Parts: sequence; structure tokens; C-alpha cells
Amino acid sequence: MNTMETQIVTSRYRVLIVWATILTAATLVMVPLPAAAVGSWTKVGNFPYSNPGHMLLLSDGTVMIQQDVTTNWYSLKPDNQGHYVKGNWSTLASMANTRQYYASQVLQNGKVLVAGGEYGSGGHRAERFDPQANGGVGSWTDVTPPASPPLLGAFSDASSIVLADGTVMIGPVAPYDFGGSNYYNTLIYHPADSSWTHAISGSIKYQDEATWVKLPDDSILSVDIYDGGTSSERYVSSLGVWIPDGNLLVSVAGGAGEVGGAFLMPDGRAFWLGGSGHTAFYTPTGNTNAGSWSQGPDMPYYNGPQVNSISNTFTVTSYTGLLTAQDAPAAMMNNGKILCNLGCNTCHTTTFFFEFDTATGVFTPTGCPTNATPGSLFVPSSTKSDATSMVDLPDGSVLYNDGGRLYIYQPDGSPLASGKPSIQTIAWNRDGSLHLTGTLFNGISQGASYGDDAQMDSNYPLVRFIDNSGNVTYGGAYNWSSTGVQTGGKVVTTECTVPANIMNGPGKYSLQVVANGIASASATFYDPVWVDFNYTVGAENGTYAQPYDTLAKGTNAVIAGGTIALKPGSSSETLTISKPMTIIAVGGPATIGR
Repeated sequence: MNTMETQIVTSRYRVLIVWATILTAATLVMVPLPAAAVGSWTKVGNFPYSNPGHMLLLSDGTVMIQQDVTTNWYSLKPDNQGHYVKGNWSTLASMANTRQYYASQVLQNGKVLVAGGEYGSGGHRAERFDPQANGGVGSWTDVTPPASPPLLGAFSDASSIVLADGTVMIGPVAPYDFGGSNYYNTLIYHPADSSWTHAISGSIKYQDEATWVKLPDDSILSVDIYDGGTSSERYVSSLGVWIPDGNLLVSVAGGAGEVGGAFLMPDGRAFWLGGSGHTAFYTPTGNTNAGSWSQGPDMPYYNGPQVNSISNTFTVTSYTGLLTAQDAPAAMMNNGKILCNLGCNTCHTTTFFFEFDTATGVFTPTGCPTNATPGSLFVPSSTKSDATSMVDLPDGSVLYNDGGRLYIYQPDGSPLASGKPSIQTIAWNRDGSLHLTGTLFNGISQGASYGDDAQMDSNYPLVRFIDNSGNVTYGGAYNWSSTGVQTGGKVVTTECTVPANIMNGPGKYSLQVVANGIASASATFYDPVWVDFNYTVGAENGTYAQPYDTLAKGTNAVIAGGTIALKPGSSSETLTISKPMTIIAVGGPATIGR
């Protein structure tokens, strides 16, 4: 057995990897190093399906995961402690078209839009998923733009983003009409009526392999990868047009125009992970003036073997140069650092994991899912690491899909105080849902990023209820008022369905709003006092199962400022209410006094 010694060098660490290679396996032995402040990996248990593909976080805490390139979807729900390692799996409705590498967004109404696909039958088609339909199995609806007038030839591996007004902008990649109408074009999807319009093209360039970053002023920043990777442009939501922006000091475009993820950092700057091994920072102006670019730290240098895996057989060649991010996932963690999956230039199978500290600008090696030693190499189950992805989870961890297995990365440290949501008010809606107001409901950034397609944006509020035993249940957030990031002191709102087990109490709960793994302080939430005018048999204690049979009993029992929930029915009683309360009807109309 021959060995090869290689080094990964960062500004803090020099990681020595001793390789022992055989035809079908590679063993790494690590030289002991000073402990680094990094997180840790855990394999997701009970994963029942093969070939996990694209992942999205729904607004009720569910992760929906596609079986790669197929029409099949599955859901992963957190356990009763709100964690996902031993979560619960179920099957979701199948979409009509097969897809791989495509646009995707969670809408303000809690539904999901997918469009295109570089591979599969979905290239020019779009579908919308309703996760609440069919008892939670969901349903898919075709929302493909009309062919005439010609709004669309194909989406392919398109970029997408939710705009400030809740519409979705998508940048079609095909047909490859260079210089024609589709070459400089983006489409807008309107969820209210499922219609499509053209966005004003303005200065837009070809958006294949592009990563879009949402800025605090709701504008969208893009780097022109096919223009050398050194120029940028921005979509100004208030004007509805693309405008030219500043020039980068270093190209972030790699081979074939590939680029990595990009993020809005806690300090308000944007950060680009380049497919070239270079990085870049962008400082926005907050208006239509061009922002300023500066060069970021290069990715770590690597001199050693790279491993390609085809049909479970490893082949080893050598590589010398900067590690790169080419169609490689990354995620902004709740501690403000970015978990990065970096590889060897155009090689899409040899990957390393690093944490990028947005405060210091340092890449620190962390372990890989199968080896906890910092700087250890990881060969994904998939033959291409561009089939991998990440998504931020509401418990503060990151879910990673390597194309064949699922892992969870738990960051170290504490969530950023600057990203902590704050609840101001909780009120009942007449349909039995909740109306919440507060600040920072949308998080610091979009969440996870990839470079090119596979958007995993999760900059929207999730609402969780925690009982006195620590059991966690998520409500279903919808119609949040802001689609932005870093909204500061702006008061934002969201509606939230109350889960049946919470509504049916009894109990006192802690309620939290969570944005990209950062939770608010707990607010006290009480079950409503239930009244059923048709209840005639059994004890009465104001619970869903044993409600009071008159409104008078309910008003006597409810606390000042509390809520009474009426089941459908009618009562002829009349009474005087002498303390503040909310009265709602759930499940149908309730009539009092007639």
C-alpha cells in the first residue's frame, strides 16, 4: 500500500492528510491538531428512501425531499423535541414531471413553486405544490406559462427568488437564444392568480449559473458569470428593472462558468464563494447607486489527490491549487458563520468542509460527515457533488444531502443576538388562526445557497409551540408580510394555523417565532376555553373534549384577555361581558342570543 502526504493550508491551520489508497476505498489518518471551534455531524436515522435530491423547508417545519430526478417527494417532520435526526418520514403527492437542477421557492401562502429542470421532463414546465391538500399529502397543479405570447421556451437550471411583493422572479436559461429576447429576460410568477409576466430586462445579462442575493433594500444582486465573472447587476424591486452595478476586483467564475453560493452577511455586506477559488465582498448603497466590491480571502490551497467515484469505484488523480465552490452547497448558520462544501476545481467528487467566519474572514476546516477530524476528505454517495444540497433547519442545525445519505450539522456557539426575532403581539383571527406581529421575522439572510439552481431560501417565520414537558409542535405560518432580510426594527406580521393538539389542549404553552434557526424569546400562549352549545353528556372543564355548554360558563372561566372558542351551534342566552376577551367560532358558524 502506497501513501501520499498532502496539505490543506488555511490562514490558521495546516492540515496534514496521510492517504492510503486501494481500488475501492481510501483511508485518512490525521495528524493531531489544535482543537478548532467548529460544529459536528450526525447521520439522519430511519431514512427509508434512495437517492435523496432537492430539499425545501416548508413553513410548518416540515422538510420536503425529492427522490432525485423522479416525480417522487417525501416529508421529514421533526420529532416531539423539534429535532430531525430521528424525525418522522412520510410520502407526499408526486408531481407530474421529473426534474433535476431547477428553480424552487416557498411562497408567502405556504405553497411551493418549482420550475424547469436541466434534466428530466420538466424543462419548460412549472408546478405549484399545496402541502395542506389531501389531508397533508399535498397536491400539485400545473402553472406552466402560456406558449403564446411566447413567455417561455424552457427554464432549465434557472435561478429564482421571491420579490418584495410576493411574486417570484425566474431567469430562464434556455432556449439558448443568444442575443435574442430570451437571452436577456426574466419572468415573474404571480401567485394570486398563477399568471406570468415579463420582468423589465434593463441591463440584465445571461443568467445561467447565476446566484441571486437579496439585499436589505429588497434589491437582488447578481454577478455576470458569463461576462467574465467580474461585473454585477442588480434588480431594483421598487423600480421593477435590472440596473448595472459595480465591478469585482477578482473573477468568481470557475470552469464552465460555475460559481458557488452567495450570502448576505450579518454586517450587511454580501459574500460570494467563487468557482475560481476566489471570494468577493459587496457593500450595498441602499439606493440605485452602484455598490462597492472588495476582494475576499482565497479559499484554502490544496496539493494532493482528488478522488472520483463512479459505480462505487474510486480513481485517484492529483490536484494542486485553490479549492473551489462550483455548484457546491453552503449554508448561513445561526451563529453567523457559513458552512461551506469545497472541492477540487472541476472535480465534483472530492469535497472538504469548512466554516467561513463572516466576522474574521477566516476559513476553518471542520470534519466531514464520515470523519470528525478537521480537514478530512469526503467522497459523496453521488457521483457528482453538485447533486448535494443544504437547508437551514429551525432547530439551528443544517441538513445536508450528499446524493445518497442525509446528515445534520450542529454548529457550535450561540445564535446571533442581532438575528433574534422579537414577538410583540399575538391575537386570534376569527377562523381560529393566530396573527403575530414583531421584528426580525425573516432572518439575516436567505438561509442556504448553492450557486446556480437549487434555491433553498427559508427567510420566513416559523412558529413553534412548546408545552410544559418540552414537547414541540409547529404551526403553519402563512401570509407573512415581508419577504425581505435584515428588516431591523420594521414591524412585520404573519398568520399561523394552530395545530390540533394545541387547539384541543388544555395547557399553557411557550410560543416562539424562528427565522433560519434563530428563535425569539418565548411568549406565553394559552389554549382557548371551549364552548359547545350541543354538548349534553359528561363532565365540563372547557377543553375541546369536555367543553362548557353555555357561553356564560366560558366567560366565567376564561382569563382576562383570553380566548373562547365556540363550536358550531346556537344559544339563546343573553349575558353581559365585563372583562376583555376574544370570542371565535371554529369549524362553522355559532349564533348567540337568538
